[in-house]
Amino acid sequence: MPASRTTFITGATGFIGSALLDRLLEDGRRVSALVRTAAAADHLTARGVRAVLGDIGDTDVLADGMADAHTVFHVAGINEMCPADPDEMMRVNVDGTLAVLRAATTAGVSCLVYTSSAVTVGHAHPGSLTDETAVHDERFVSHYERSKYDAENALLGAAAASSMRVVIVNPVSVQGPGRTGGSARLLLSILRRKYPVIPATTVSLVDIADCVSGHLLAETHGVHCARYLLSGAVIDTRQTATILGAVVGERKRPIVVPSGVLKAAGIPLAWIANRAGKESVCPEMIRTLVKGHAYDGSKATRDLGLVYTPVEDTMRATVGWYRDQGLLPSK
Repeated sequence: MPASRTTFITGATGFIGSALLDRLLEDGRRVSALVRTAAAADHLTARGVRAVLGDIGDTDVLADGMADAHTVFHVAGINEMCPADPDEMMRVNVDGTLAVLRAATTAGVSCLVYTSSAVTVGHAHPGSLTDETAVHDERFVSHYERSKYDAENALLGAAAASSMRVVIVNPVSVQGPGRTGGSARLLLSILRRKYPVIPATTVSLVDIADCVSGHLLAETHGVHCARYLLSGAVIDTRQTATILGAVVGERKRPIVVPSGVLKAAGIPLAWIANRAGKESVCPEMIRTLVKGHAYDGSKATRDLGLVYTPVEDTMRATVGWYRDQGLLPSK
């Protein structure tokens, strides 16, 4: 990338975006970032980032922010289960992505890397891994899955004839230091109990550092309109408990709830959680857990050169961060 040009990023205050921003700054890049609040703008400005205050749907603001950018990393999006306002999720995730594409085209950007999600790829038959050749059956378990699927397809349709290189990365569940929400709550639940109650399901994980590397490698080596799954490990929840137990030096004896039982209890569990004022359980979360996912991230290794961190190392670093943050007792 020419040294005189900048890198523009959306979602720089989120889990993936903030880790990507850290790497960009470590690499000595000049960075501009879209932010929604003055407080976020002040924080990034103090780090040497040119903050652009505005909304993801404002094409003019985006284009101005990208005026001297060579690469745009579009990481921003709403990622939550059972959103209070599904229309806002669609606006941000779908319309916002198209606004970024239009702005990048107007600004003469050379490369756009879009952070999609593995859920857009679909799901293989039980016992096999899903890769980028899979065709989604369009049976969505969450508003989030639908929004990312629609966003990715809209982007691919609009970018097909573009002279700008558009590359898509599809991370699975991203874990590592800095994350406490989403699926990380399952890890914390396992760590805090000797007999954790866990769903019988399979998950795909990728280390946050590998996710960031995947974005940067996609910028350098990614093919126009290609997508790359970022998936470093596929493990079931019992294996997850075993690995976490080994990290903390305590054998975990999980109580595994069969997926059928969990599915049948999904709505009652969500109702009880809502009555208790808890936001950790909702029907979409239950459906997502029951469905599980097993993704093949080898294309990113073959075509981009991405090397994945062993899942044991990811868990070790994550537990260390939990302890540093006071989320777990010290050794």
